Amino acid sequence: GKGRGGDFQQVSAGLHTVKLEAAQRAQGHAYYKVGWAPEAPCDDGAWKLQYFSDPSFAHHRATECTPAAADGSLDQSWGTTGPALLNQPAGYAVRALASFVFPKGKYTFSEQASGAARLWVGKQQVLSKPGASGALPV
Repeated sequence: GKGRGGDFQQVSAGLHTVKLEAAQRAQGHAYYKVGWAPEAPCDDGAWKLQYFSDPSFAHHRATECTPAAADGSLDQSWGTTGPALLNQPAGYAVRALASFVFPKGKYTFSEQASGAARLWVGKQQVLSKPGASGALPV
């Protein structure tokens, strides 16, 4: 069958046991392949865009870095074709990640999206917008 990638996992330095569990459900050529690669960091002041080939964020397919605007914001549009790295016009999800230092104070956060969207600051969800086909999966 076709391979499947996952989200990057934080791994501490040191010895780790890597374990694969798999089952062969039909007769035929059986094979298993395991691999890994370190996550490529983005430069300071850039957004990391993680692309998923499904709207439930289950199938990570590609990652790229894009520069932030002068104020740190993200302004990304793919028109009607979708992200070039996915080559699919609909049925995908994007996770955008960036780190910023905020001086102490009150902030108003905003988002504009053509579909469903959620926004977090740290581990706190600050915005949630259901899309035309409903809310994003939890």
